[in-house]
Amino acid sequence: MYEDEKTESLLKIESNRNKKRSMIIIGSICVFLMIVVAGGLGWYFYRVNTIFTNLEQGNAFVSEKKYQEAIQAFENVLSIDGKNSEAIIGIANAYSGLGDFEKAKTNFEKAMILTTDAEDLKHLYDAYIESAVSNKVSEETLFELLDQAFEKTGSETYNNKKSEYEAKVPTFNLTPGTYQGKQTLLINKGNDSDKIYFTTDGSDPTSSSKEYSVPIELNTGSTKVKAVEVGQDGFVGKSVQGEYTIQEVANEAVQLQRSMVSATGSTIRNFSARTSSTLPNINGINYSASNILDQNDNTAWVEGVPGDGIGEYVELVYTGSQSVVMNGFAIKNGYIKSTKAFDENGSPSEIEVLVNNSSKYRVKLERIKDEQKFAITPLKLSNGDTIRFVIQNAVVGSDDGVHDTAITEITVF
Repeated sequence: MYEDEKTESLLKIESNRNKKRSMIIIGSICVFLMIVVAGGLGWYFYRVNTIFTNLEQGNAFVSEKKYQEAIQAFENVLSIDGKNSEAIIGIANAYSGLGDFEKAKTNFEKAMILTTDAEDLKHLYDAYIESAVSNKVSEETLFELLDQAFEKTGSETYNNKKSEYEAKVPTFNLTPGTYQGKQTLLINKGNDSDKIYFTTDGSDPTSSSKEYSVPIELNTGSTKVKAVEVGQDGFVGKSVQGEYTIQEVANEAVQLQRSMVSATGSTIRNFSARTSSTLPNINGINYSASNILDQNDNTAWVEGVPGDGIGEYVELVYTGSQSVVMNGFAIKNGYIKSTKAFDENGSPSEIEVLVNNSSKYRVKLERIKDEQKFAITPLKLSNGDTIRFVIQNAVVGSDDGVHDTAITEITVF
């Protein structure tokens, strides 16, 4: 009996020990779990705070144009969350500010892969396009981006934006080819407010190339001229080019230096006239090419470009069915219908005469209202032949505020 009681007592003691041991284990597990949970929550809040702080700093650095610091802040975010689109866009904007469009482009396109919301995608494309424009990418690159934005978002806004950024294409007054004697090349703007940049060494022009401000003199030899037009927003349009080969003037060409020489011969009337530019009608008065040939001293051709009209020309085209011999030409210089009109408009002081695009003569003109005649070595003209009179220098009228240069009449004999 005593042994049974003793055994029962020992079992109770062992049971109590097991209960205590279980309580300790359970308590330890609870403590461990609490530590794990507390640690997880701590890491979570640390992670969120670090991301928020660096995004805020990065955006502030971009606003302050501290682009390298901004990149580092956004990289800190990506080291924690490698797919954070806001940080990737921030890096793109920072590289754009540094002028590195290629790296900006790479990051914008990374962000697009992560962007699923339609409105967010539009905002992303807006930033991408703004980056392209500010970095003065080519028209082709920008238009490809606008097409992509339209395709991905379906917004017509991107198609309509093309007209905002499209720069005009400049034009040359001379058709590329071979000419005799020195030529003057004019580059005409598509938009008066734009600027033109050009090269003559065969390289592609940019906004860092030489700006066009005066006509380009083409001398003996070959010259390849390339030009681009740049809009007010700095956007560069498509380039144009022309290659010109200038040959020495043939020996039979006569350089006329006198303003008055004797000349005989019948007037040749079978000509039509065209010009490089014409002043628009003012108060119902026209200044067209036909005025050159109308035998009327009350009308005149007036060039229509800014400045003194250097490089502008009037060209006569022979329309007769039978060949004729040209012995010379006569010019009534300036706008001679009245003393006031003569004073208010400029007149050429020197012109170059080209026959069928070949330079033949350089003529000095006086600023007088009388007809000035020039005799030349007889020259045969056939249907379609051209005689071009190009303004090389001009005298400005005493009251010529806009510097219009005029010629009243040209006759060929």
